[in-house]
Amino acid sequence: MSKPITIAPFAGINNRQPPEQLVTKAGVYCVDAENVDFSNGHMSRRDGFTLVDAGDYHSLWSENGNSFAVKDGVLLSGPLDASPVELATVGSRPLTYADTGGGIYISNGQSVWVYNADGLTKLETPGTYDLNKTTLDNTGVYDNPPAGLLSWAFGRLWSATADVLYHSRPHHPDQFNLADDYMDLPGVLMALPVDDGIYIGTNKAVWFFLGGNPKRIAPLSEAVVNVGVVRGTPVRAESSLFGGLDVTGPCVVWESAKGKIAGFNSGRVLWQTDKNVAYKTGESGASFFREKNGTVSHVSSVQQGGEVANVRATDSAEMFIFRNGVAI
Repeated sequence: MSKPITIAPFAGINNRQPPEQLVTKAGVYCVDAENVDFSNGHMSRRDGFTLVDAGDYHSLWSENGNSFAVKDGVLLSGPLDASPVELATVGSRPLTYADTGGGIYISNGQSVWVYNADGLTKLETPGTYDLNKTTLDNTGVYDNPPAGLLSWAFGRLWSATADVLYHSRPHHPDQFNLADDYMDLPGVLMALPVDDGIYIGTNKAVWFFLGGNPKRIAPLSEAVVNVGVVRGTPVRAESSLFGGLDVTGPCVVWESAKGKIAGFNSGRVLWQTDKNVAYKTGESGASFFREKNGTVSHVSSVQQGGEVANVRATDSAEMFIFRNGVAI
């Protein structure tokens, strides 16, 4: 029979402090653990996992009751454990998605599709429309540019290429004025809104732009974060998940080279893990929020030099999780 181990009150995970500073009045810090979940001062063995389906998967996405994934180059719609529908062959390039309310726009950087009640439609190669001249002062309006990043914010579809961030006409996600409606911003990896503005991040820094009208949008004087975004990790959530903070409305959470960062209304930014935890990140990854037994977790998996650091499979898993807004 195994011998029970008694430990002092648990204060969280901390791999930054020297050993002599890991025992405090508040409790004892844990430096490292494998397959262990920590929550509210308690620890338990982490649950295992079940294989749902085998295949070469990428670009999993879910929002507002819709879910997509690419398996062996084919775009699937619906839950993976409930006979998903095959929509089209899209290849191995990562997809980006944006739900506009009237359709979900999808791009792999080379082509653009829209998914709605009629199914999946591949949009034509960018070209001009003939519109009433009073609408755009004789300027051309174009189809959606293929994008490496799509986002729906303030009634516009934001579409980022390698060097430019475009925005559609108001409430017309299929119409872009490519000659005028854009920002020169190389390396955009995030464009997600909160109530009073939009967080735009690159691999170098993150800015908060006040307001939702790109014609009048004004950035704060300096970047709110001078460290880049890990591609694929930004997600939106409700500020209420962060217990004990005087914040309301939606927020944006992303991974950076210095850990998890959360952005709130008015450009307020809080670093979630940098004080206590250091862990390796990579150039790309994926993140999501999960609720289990009343506890909300933010979970990330990042790719490091060809190897995937997965929150369920590595001894650094705990460093990728915060619970109820408290970094552990």
